[in-house]
Amino acid sequence: MPGANINPSSTKEFTVYDRTKSDILKITEDKLRLKLHSWESSIKNKFDVFCYAGIVITIIITLLTADFKKWFLSAELWKAIFIVSLTILIILIIRSLIVYIKKRMDIDSIIRAIKEE
Repeated sequence: MPGANINPSSTKEFTVYDRTKSDILKITEDKLRLKLHSWESSIKNKFDVFCYAGIVITIIITLLTADFKKWFLSAELWKAIFIVSLTILIILIIRSLIVYIKKRMDIDSIIRAIKEE
């Protein structure tokens, strides 16, 4: 491993290699809070997709199996409400996916972002 600090020390029973070199990152609390907040929003967008998808599946099943009847509103209006809701949720899924892909962060990307400042 080039550049690694390896100091072997041998005994009769085993060999010990010391690879305890560490990087220390100094960062203020407010900067760390901003980085973690962006990471948190990235995770939220990921779970928004699953939440919206669950509701979309429910609405699709309802549209396929329900026989809409007049109850305060006409049957056609109830069906239209479900279709409009389905359309809005599909748009929200697409938007959440785009935001998640653009803002996707993992632990390594957070550490890189902290090191760059």
